[in-house]
Amino acid sequence: MTLIAIAAIAWIHWFSRDALIHLPWLISAVTIVVGRGIIIAYVLRHTERLSIRLRERLFNIPLVLNSLLWAALPYLIFPQASEPEQFVIVCIMAGLAGGAATVLSPVKWPARFYLFCVLVPGSILLESSLAAPVIRSLGLCFFVVMLISHANARRLLLEANLKRFENQQLLDDVQKKRSEVEQLNVDLRKAEAALREQNTHLEREIAFRTERNRLAYSVIQNTAEGIMVTDPNGLIIEVNPAFSRITGYAVADVLGQPANLLLSEKQDRQHYDHL
Repeated sequence: MTLIAIAAIAWIHWFSRDALIHLPWLISAVTIVVGRGIIIAYVLRHTERLSIRLRERLFNIPLVLNSLLWAALPYLIFPQASEPEQFVIVCIMAGLAGGAATVLSPVKWPARFYLFCVLVPGSILLESSLAAPVIRSLGLCFFVVMLISHANARRLLLEANLKRFENQQLLDDVQKKRSEVEQLNVDLRKAEAALREQNTHLEREIAFRTERNRLAYSVIQNTAEGIMVTDPNGLIIEVNPAFSRITGYAVADVLGQPANLLLSEKQDRQHYDHL
């Protein structure tokens, strides 16, 4: 946009006076604008390598130099320029200010200095017998409006960046919680696998002990010797068929009965205590 404005002002001056615009100013303005473009491109490519303070300086210094050139333009051109040329130049510079109020919202005082240099000198130095006071007043009012516009744009930008920062924090928290949940799921899957392995081991152990008990029960039931099983209180809880065959007691008759059911006067007390 700045290069277009410089080209338009140079063309208008050539059209009005059939001569080049002030050559040192033209060369300086083009050099600074091109240099600003190169610096901005470099900063954008190496943002992570440059500190914030250095990036601010690389942006603000060319901006201030450009502002000084726009402030010097009316002093260099207006004394020889016609009223229509002055008016068109003021309008072009007002257009630059209108765009800069929003584009330069990330910076504060350099942007306001730029708005001052673009609007105020041209409005004050405008030479016109009739419209000069009105245009000067409009230029100063437009400068105040651009300051307010820049302040509002800067406020909105800061609020948007704050919201972005808060949203980024929320996203980071969500990502952290998601990572924690994923880790918990991994731990849960590991615990489930360990539990399944433990259950498999227990099932094998139960099956092994069940088989042993079945074999032991089969041996007890099929042995030729009478076997009687009692609890710690001396009550009969199990007998085998050989017991019934030898003693004559049916299984149902002895279950739950005390072991002294088999007491005989032919044996002394110590014998049964030993049993």
